[in-house]
Parts: sequence; C-alpha cells; structure tokens
Amino acid sequence: AKNTVLNLICGCLPLLAGVLSIPYVIHRLGAERFGVLALAWVFSGYFSFMGLGLGPATTKFGAELLGKTDHESVPALLWTAVVSSSILGIFAAAMLIFSSPILIERVFKVHSSMLAESHQVFILIALSFPVVFAQGPLRGLLEAAQRFDLLNAVNLPLSTANYLIPAAAVWLGFGLPVIVGALLISKVLSATAYLFFNLRVFPTLRTRFRFNFRMVGTLLSFGGWVSVTAIVGPLISYLDRFMIGALV
Repeated sequence: AKNTVLNLICGCLPLLAGVLSIPYVIHRLGAERFGVLALAWVFSGYFSFMGLGLGPATTKFGAELLGKTDHESVPALLWTAVVSSSILGIFAAAMLIFSSPILIERVFKVHSSMLAESHQVFILIALSFPVVFAQGPLRGLLEAAQRFDLLNAVNLPLSTANYLIPAAAVWLGFGLPVIVGALLISKVLSATAYLFFNLRVFPTLRTRFRFNFRMVGTLLSFGGWVSVTAIVGPLISYLDRFMIGALV
C-alpha cells in the first residue's frame, strides 16, 4: 500500500508540470516544430519494444533470487541484462538513424526549412537508446527489491524535467536540437542514479561483474512475451498521431 501511494503521488505530480508548461512550449516553438518533438517522443517510446522485455524479466527473476535469499546470483542477472539491453539499444539506434530520412521526408513530409533540424532531433533520440534500454534492468532490480522510494527519488525529478527542460530551453531561445540534447543528458543522469542506488542496495555488484550467456536465454524466454505487449500497446496508443503527422 505504501509503495502504491508513493508511485501514485510521484506519477501525478509531473502531470501538473506538463499541464503548465506544454502550452507555453507549443506557443514558443510553433505547431510544426512541436509536432516534430512529439513524434520524436513517440518513436523514443515505441522503439522500446526492441529491449525485448529485459527490464520486466529482471524484476521477475530478481524477485525470485531475493525471495530465495540468493544474493550471490544477483550480479550475474543484472550485468547480463544491462549489457544485453545496451547492445539491443545500439541496434535500435542504428535502425532509427537509418530510417529517419524516410520518416521525416517521405512519411511525415516535414517542411524543407525544418529538415536539418528534424534530422538532428531524430539522431539525438536514437543516441539515447543504449542508455534508455540499460535503464530497464537497473529499474527492474530495484523494483524486485521493492525499493520504490529510491525509484521515485529518480522518477519524480526525471519525469518533471521531461516537461520543464523544453520550457526552459525555449524561454532561453534554444531550438529543438538543444531541447532534445538536454533531455538526453537528463536520461544519462537518471541512468547513473539508478546505477548508484543499485550499487548501494546490492554491494556485491561492485566486485562481481559477471556476464552469463545461459542467463540471456532465460531472460529472453520471459521478456520476449512482454515485448509482444510493447509492440501492440504503443501501436494502438499512438496510431492516431502517426496518421495525423503523415496527413497534416
């Protein structure tokens, strides 16, 4: 109950920042530039299916290990999941960088005056994938340990920053690339914070860096099913945005 209330509070507070800041960002950026930013956010979320559910898999198998007080196996689980997720993030980044010219110029038909800026935005979004994917297992192990206090200590400022950074950037006169670059830096900082808290909760992670090839199959056997939801769910949620972006 405590964790549920904590998650609810820390999930709702950033929405207030969004309600207050997004109209200002739209006004300063203009509808088309904000549309490019919104589509970049959508693709950032949708490509997460290529993480193959390794974050939830880390939660599942991490909880089992902690339930059996098998703390010796935790380092192999986490580092295997983190390394695998980072590799998947590199592949996802390459796919988005390769496909971004087609998406920007042919699918969404961005105005010629914004092509260079839009390409920069999509490349920066792609560069964030290895870090974002690696966050999944780092978050997952803290969830397995029921350390939602630590999770929300990172989630609350990060989620709020996702709204306030664009508002601050446009107030200072910066454009889309700077906004997305600043958001990328915030993701690196959040991943560093998750790593720090994991090292604090599980001291054995500091001395035992292990990659277990057999564990990759175990993680994917569970995470693969989770990734099916990650494909279908965002498609249903964001299909209208793709269509509007392509038609308008």
